[in-house]
Amino acid sequence: MDGEHDVETCPEEVARRTLQVLRAAVPPEVPGVAFVSGGHSNERACANLAAINGRAAGEDAGAPWRLTFSFGRALVADALQIWRGDRANVADAQAVLAANSARAGAASDTSDAETVGV
Repeated sequence: MDGEHDVETCPEEVARRTLQVLRAAVPPEVPGVAFVSGGHSNERACANLAAINGRAAGEDAGAPWRLTFSFGRALVADALQIWRGDRANVADAQAVLAANSARAGAASDTSDAETVGV
């Protein structure tokens, strides 16, 4: 969602616009940029980050910053919802947390950015 309309922007467009803004506003001396999830699900946040890194490594090659994530809520929300404080749900919640973490890690790796399972 773009905040003003109920239209979801595709990850490729998010990547294009994000890199356009970064190139215009962030000096190349800045070592890295960390994105937050903005309330998006883990899948959506990782799809956006993977698209940004994929474009930065390909079409917009030469991005001078390390692009990564800092989305704690998107990493843990699914797991917490499954767990709900019930010991019987611990294994399922841990599996979801591990999958979310693996997806986020792959999305921040430019060598893996286009193969993130979303």
